[in-house]
Amino acid sequence: MPKTYFGLQTYKLLNGKIVKQSDIAKLPFYALWQEKSAGSTILPLDDNDIGIYLHDWEKFCRIFIETGE
Repeated sequence: MPKTYFGLQTYKLLNGKIVKQSDIAKLPFYALWQEKSAGSTILPLDDNDIGIYLHDWEKFCRIFIETGE
């Protein structure tokens, strides 16, 4: 399966590509991601996880890498 920033798996759904919140939660900057992503669209998944659109995750990662925030 394809991966994205910080080695997270990507998943393809009918309405786009996502990463799982449970995977993001394993990263040391999860709290910062939660703060910065407030108000972003999320997708409830069948496995009781939450899907985060890949483009939102990658936008956060680019800003985080460039600024540290």
